[in-house]
Amino acid sequence: MKSIFSIVVLLLAMLQLPAADLSSVLTPEVLQKAEFELPSGVYTTGNFTIPAGFTLKFAPGARIEVASGAVLTINGAITAALQPVITGAGKVNGAPQMEYIYPDWFGAVGDDKTDCTKALQTAAALAAQCRGKLLKIASGRYRYNGDIIIKSNVECQGVLVNAMKLNPKAHDRFRVFYPMYYPVKSARIRIQPDEPAMVLKNGNFFGIKRNTFRLPRYKALALQKDPAVKIDLAQGGTLRLVSSDFFTTRANNRNDEYYNKEDIVVITSNQGDVFPEFNFDFDNFLGADEWSANKSYKKGDYVKVGKDFYKATLASGKGVMYKHKRYGECEVGPRSPEQGVKQNVTYTNGKKDKLNFWCKLSYSVEYIPPQKPLHIKNLQVEAFIDDDDPNARVVHTQLVLCNRSNVTFERMQLKSIDQRMQIYNLLSLTNVVNTTLNDCYFSGALQHGMGYNIMQHNVANSVLNNCISTNARKGLAGRHGKNITVNGGHYNCIDDHYGKNYVIRDVVFDAWSTWVLGYRTPQCDANKLVRTPSTAVVLAGENIIMENCKVYNPRFILCNRADVGDFGGQIILRNIAVFNDKPKKVIAVNHTVDPDFDYTHKVITPQRVLLDNVTVSEGSSLELNVAGADKSAYIVRDSVIGGLDR
Repeated sequence: MKSIFSIVVLLLAMLQLPAADLSSVLTPEVLQKAEFELPSGVYTTGNFTIPAGFTLKFAPGARIEVASGAVLTINGAITAALQPVITGAGKVNGAPQMEYIYPDWFGAVGDDKTDCTKALQTAAALAAQCRGKLLKIASGRYRYNGDIIIKSNVECQGVLVNAMKLNPKAHDRFRVFYPMYYPVKSARIRIQPDEPAMVLKNGNFFGIKRNTFRLPRYKALALQKDPAVKIDLAQGGTLRLVSSDFFTTRANNRNDEYYNKEDIVVITSNQGDVFPEFNFDFDNFLGADEWSANKSYKKGDYVKVGKDFYKATLASGKGVMYKHKRYGECEVGPRSPEQGVKQNVTYTNGKKDKLNFWCKLSYSVEYIPPQKPLHIKNLQVEAFIDDDDPNARVVHTQLVLCNRSNVTFERMQLKSIDQRMQIYNLLSLTNVVNTTLNDCYFSGALQHGMGYNIMQHNVANSVLNNCISTNARKGLAGRHGKNITVNGGHYNCIDDHYGKNYVIRDVVFDAWSTWVLGYRTPQCDANKLVRTPSTAVVLAGENIIMENCKVYNPRFILCNRADVGDFGGQIILRNIAVFNDKPKKVIAVNHTVDPDFDYTHKVITPQRVLLDNVTVSEGSSLELNVAGADKSAYIVRDSVIGGLDR
């Protein structure tokens, strides 16, 4: 009823001709008053300001139309029913003296048809500047087809609807013969900090060591673009460090993929203390020698070319050969970084390819001052493909992207409601600390290879309480997550590339994932997506506690990633019950290492593994697969485990 009422009021207002000039009604004398009610009618305006201390009330049918190129600035307050009261091609900004802002005031209509992108963004921008810092979304279904940037609290009663138009040209971004379609236009809910990150000169941050809690310098730090400007790092600020001086590589695709060092911490004092601890060493690579065609280089070697520095991702030099599992062998020979980090090769069978021989080295340090905590309540987003093409199904995009620290999400629901859609990601938490998800629901990120309902990339101190995240390739996944706590809820799989300090308690797992028939081969068929038994928790990294969990029909309870070997620290499985629909062998802990792959470092193995009261349903069995690990580190209590011959 609200949507119909809004449309009727808007149409009636538009029929009231001729339109009056706003300044003829809101004269300087009127603006000196505390408040004024704008009578029913349409009022046009160019640049105009509603001053602080003044409240403009809109009578039913009253509407301001802002001319193209003009700006209406609201520094006072407005009051109106849930109807469009400020429209037009112009812009609206200001710092309203109000507790909340509604998109309906700026033309949003929750009828599941009207494009509300501009109205939503206008309201979100005003909410970020208003006194109460609150965006309210009323009941209804509000369509949007562009990015919505949010820097305020949110209370949502309606649904934001993302009807995606897809680019008809498919891409294979990861060289796995898997077609991916991108939206014609980015349309994501983006939760951002109040100001952009400040890039600091990196020279002050070489020498940081892993597992330390203190910065080498924290005062009078120069900015990268303007070294004359110096800043001090404030307590509560966020520091992000990214170095392409990779620490390991993956036995994946062409064996030339690598993991950059990415770290994030919150500054916990005005003396340079941080938390959590750093996860990597950030050493100085500036002393490398010049590249020479007369030298042979192994993976991980450093070289210099002019002012640039590089690290070898594959071996090169006179007589060096490269062997591909599927394509065969080729002679590499000398490979100068000046020719590019990715270079052409030809195998002995005539097959042509491109390989990454070098990684160009960089090191960036970004600082974001302390951010006020935000609460995002009841945000609901639904997505579907607005396209009749039955094959346009694999969508490489996200629904909600949060790169602001100190955000709490309450009862958020993100869903793909299109059976054709194999979307990449629903919620992305990227480069943030201190994020909490309470009672949230996620469903539909089915894209094989990259389908994550919740993706955490370089995050720390993340807590998920009683969330449901399934109907996805991975319910929760990411890279470089530190101090991740999952309390209760339901997931099909949790996965982290080089995570650290995971605690998973009271979770129910339905352990399955996706698979596309012919994946990584020319026979790959995106239409043939199937569910397959999988692993409850996958971790490359160190330190995990998994307690009081129920796991249904898994292949493995806990394992390292198949394409990396590192799996270390303290690993505890306590009070884990496995239930199978039919008797089968379940691997409780799986740690495998490819003996023929060069990871560029000694693979990390567990210091201690404790299995305490790990049980499986009648007729099934539990075993360990710890090839390459020190079996003396494993302790089993009140569990019947096979495969642990000491």
